[in-house]
Amino acid sequence: KWMERRLGSEGRGSREHEFTLSVQVSVQQRDNNAYALNNLRLSVSSRQRLNDSDLLDRESVVEEVRVMLSKRLAQRVIQRITALEAFDS
Repeated sequence: KWMERRLGSEGRGSREHEFTLSVQVSVQQRDNNAYALNNLRLSVSSRQRLNDSDLLDRESVVEEVRVMLSKRLAQRVIQRITALEAFDS
């Protein structure tokens, strides 16, 4: 789930935005169908100052933030699954 929230007061020029990317993760064991993780919500966020009047620059920055947060969130998911594997060993 992708969320963007404007921070600060209404005004011209640049304003700080908070971007959040989240996912729900469930991991089910094959041998007994028990859930090792059940609907665990993981999220990452970032704050970025954007110039709302420069739409081309804004779109470019938002896409860069989206890619960066996607990578960070994927790393968090992998870390959680790896921790399960280490615990199960």
